[in-house]
Amino acid sequence: MGILTSYTTGQDYQGQVAGAGWKGQTFIVPHCCVNKVRLYLKRTTGSGVGQTLTVAIRAVDDAGLPTGGALVSATVAGNTIATSYDWVEVSFSSPVALLNRQYGLVASYYPTIAGQTIDWGSDDSSPTYADGQAVVSSNNGSTWSTFFSDDFLFEVHGRVRAGGGRSSALARGASSAARTASGPRQPSVCSSP
Repeated sequence: MGILTSYTTGQDYQGQVAGAGWKGQTFIVPHCCVNKVRLYLKRTTGSGVGQTLTVAIRAVDDAGLPTGGALVSATVAGNTIATSYDWVEVSFSSPVALLNRQYGLVASYYPTIAGQTIDWGSDDSSPTYADGQAVVSSNNGSTWSTFFSDDFLFEVHGRVRAGGGRSSALARGASSAARTASGPRQPSVCSSP
């Protein structure tokens, strides 16, 4: 297991995750099994006790925006997220098989304390992640748009599956067909290499 794709430097801004305001980062991986992700986060106020951050991976549509239900998801207790930026690991109970295409990494958080948010660190001034972009939803993930020109800081961990080379045709700005239609239909669970 190792890092399949990541963007880990240049944090100079943030996206607030709270209530109907969801945040996400699109990314590309080869044919692989993903067992965990890491996000660069901080909790703004309050203890976080009794609150949970939900992190999911979703497919993307022709515009490269998250769509449909979660292919896999997991939660993190809010009180385990520090009040200064740090890497937060989110492990999935079962690895998910992803194909050689673009996906969306999505975060949501529903605090009971007014004004409490989870901040996801981003690179606003000079984002360079070529295989995706930061995205935002203001309606609980129903619709999405790009988040300025930012990239959120993240890591996707897992292992490449047999014959799972990455296509160079899937870089940022690739056609919608390259993002979503290459290869077989999405498998739900990673059961074998």
